[in-house]
Amino acid sequence: GDRLEIYRGLRVDPKVARRERFNRQGVKRAGLFAKTRAGAKAGY
Repeated sequence: GDRLEIYRGLRVDPKVARRERFNRQGVKRAGLFAKTRAGAKAGY
């Protein structure tokens, strides 16, 4: 039972997890976009 619950917990949709992470940290500190273009707006 425990294993199933843990597995399900880790099995959250990657998109949702990413979105939550972005909302928590803020888009500027996402890392991916920050590294590619520091001066540009996030996502561009």
